[in-house]
Amino acid sequence: MMSGALIFVDEMFAPMPHPLVNGTHVIIYNTKDQQGFNALLRYYVGHPDEARAMAKRGYLHTLRYHRTVSRVDYFMRTAHHEELVRSSHPQAGGYSPEHVTEHEHENEYEHTGRAVIGDFSKTMAVSPRPANWVR
Repeated sequence: MMSGALIFVDEMFAPMPHPLVNGTHVIIYNTKDQQGFNALLRYYVGHPDEARAMAKRGYLHTLRYHRTVSRVDYFMRTAHHEELVRSSHPQAGGYSPEHVTEHEHENEYEHTGRAVIGDFSKTMAVSPRPANWVR
């Protein structure tokens, strides 16, 4: 992505905040469907402006949300949140497993592992999965 090229990637189930979105940031393809993959390649070769626009959106999204510092911050927030949830310390201040999920829209950087893991929209996955996909 950092090269600025349009990325074709196979399906991934990787819960994370601000996932890459199929058709917006990347093209997700089925590794078992060679004809479908070839059709996608032909389409984007034939539509270079659309391919460049998607590549740019993917590049900017990655710069904003998926640098090393962002991932470390995510892990640290998750660890801190889990410690507060498990703690009986008064400073836990009403933290609950649902706390971040309820308030995640207040600050786009408040996602934690607990908030992300249960939300299918935060995975890089094709939905709904085509019937011919076998994994």
